[in-house]
Amino acid sequence: MSDSSASRELVYEYTVQFTGLVDFGVGLDAILGGGPPPLEGARFDAAFAGTVAGPRFGGQISGTDYVHVRADGRMALHIHGVVTTDDGARISLFADGVGMLRAQEPVIDVRENVTLFSSDPRHAWVNGLQVWGEGWADMAAGTVTIRGYRA
Repeated sequence: MSDSSASRELVYEYTVQFTGLVDFGVGLDAILGGGPPPLEGARFDAAFAGTVAGPRFGGQISGTDYVHVRADGRMALHIHGVVTTDDGARISLFADGVGMLRAQEPVIDVRENVTLFSSDPRHAWVNGLQVWGEGWADMAAGTVTIRGYRA
């Protein structure tokens, strides 16, 4: 977490586990092992599930990150998720962003641009938010941790 996050308003934090991975010709181990991606890049659909907590809602989150690894190794993220809050509402989460594999570590630094949506009157306040997410994916543990701040 950067020092500037101390002055920003936390909207949520989540930690998820990967629950499934689909590749399209190149395995993730090849990318994480330091081998260069193919010239056309690589594609993965990474399903996830876990818990989300925040000052105004908490619950469970699940979804899929449609990851495109470019030939230079930069990852383009396209995330669709559903938060089911502790009070039974559903909040849609959409994020796009980037991931960069750390040198000599199975860790991906993640930055996201996030929008949330709910028609449930208890959580419609999320519709006007623009959220900046930052965190990391620990590929050895199979987890992703993201903190979302009001942008």
